[in-house]
Amino acid sequence: MTRYGFIGTGSMGSMLVRQFIQTGLVTPGERTASSKTGALADETGIIAVPANRRVAEEADLLFICVKPLEVRGVLQEIRSELDRDSLLVSIAACVSLADLEAWGGDEARCVRIIPSVTAEENAGISLVAWGRRVLRRTKPGSSVSSMPSEQR
Repeated sequence: MTRYGFIGTGSMGSMLVRQFIQTGLVTPGERTASSKTGALADETGIIAVPANRRVAEEADLLFICVKPLEVRGVLQEIRSELDRDSLLVSIAACVSLADLEAWGGDEARCVRIIPSVTAEENAGISLVAWGRRVLRRTKPGSSVSSMPSEQR
């Protein structure tokens, strides 16, 4: 069973958690999130913990949903918890894949996803860029070509 983690439960992180629950892709118990208030856990039934490192330690698929200026600090904080089995997904539009890979360590597989706020109404589209350590066979929807690294 894939374990999902969310660091950052502001507007976009909360929207992603709600959509995962609403669509039935995973159950609330399969998700862990770091949360300052715990309000999202009360609303959705996800497991809330106060520490980013614990979320990273427990997740196979980790969403980084913090503001772009906070990404580097968060990745430096959790870097020791990331390994080759970790799939790190950032929604920070201004952070490059090269930065994610450098800040996330030598083994973590990185993906950038830029969701649209219209996704909350099941009407959005998301842009996806795969990092160099994400192998084609591990990519959902792998029949779609990823962007060449020189265009990232």
